[in-house]
This record gives sequence, C-alpha cells and structure tokens, in this order.
Amino acid sequence: MDQLADATDQSSYVVQVDFSDETGAEVTPTAATWTLTDGNGDLVNTRENIPVTSLASTIYVALSGADLDVEEAGDRTENLRCLVVSASYNSILTGSLLPIKKAVKFLVTDLPQV
Repeated sequence: MDQLADATDQSSYVVQVDFSDETGAEVTPTAATWTLTDGNGDLVNTRENIPVTSLASTIYVALSGADLDVEEAGDRTENLRCLVVSASYNSILTGSLLPIKKAVKFLVTDLPQV
C-alpha cells in the first residue's frame, strides 16, 4: 500500500489512481468503486463502494469535509485514512472482467486550535 502526503483536517484532498494491466500498459477499468476507512478499518463518512463514474486509466478521487475529519487529540489510527479502489478490466492476454485493486494510505493532520 502506497503512503501519500498528509491531508489537512476538514480540507480537500485529491487522490490519483493509475491502472495498468499485467504487462504494465495503461488500462481503463470496465467498472470501479472506492471505499474509505480509518486506521482501525472503520468506514469514514459512510464511504463504501462509491461508484467511479468517469472511468479512465487514471482516475481522481476527491475527498473533503467529513472524509478528512479527525478528532482532537485522537488516536493516530483514527487520523489514518485508507482508500481502496476495486475495479475490473479486460485483458487481451488473459481474459475479461479481471479484478484489480489499488490501495493508498495517508494521514490527516489536525488543525491547531486558534
């Protein structure tokens, strides 16, 4: 799982996900969904199996607001986010509707109280 740069509490954060086939060539999924959890594996902001509507070899998942909400002085695992993209693609070499998963993680940093 790739570690991305930190996000900021209650801000916006865009995650880029690239897809490739078994040869390393770019591939456009036939379908894709994404799920967002914290470091404990709990769903964040009810983000489970959200459909990706603009399919391409590179997709962008925009997170904001409650997706990036953290508790003050919370457990660091609650500040961790794991974004998992589940997709399927067709391969000219090995078959149709093959599963592909991509996962990234990042920390959400809490804003200082002013």
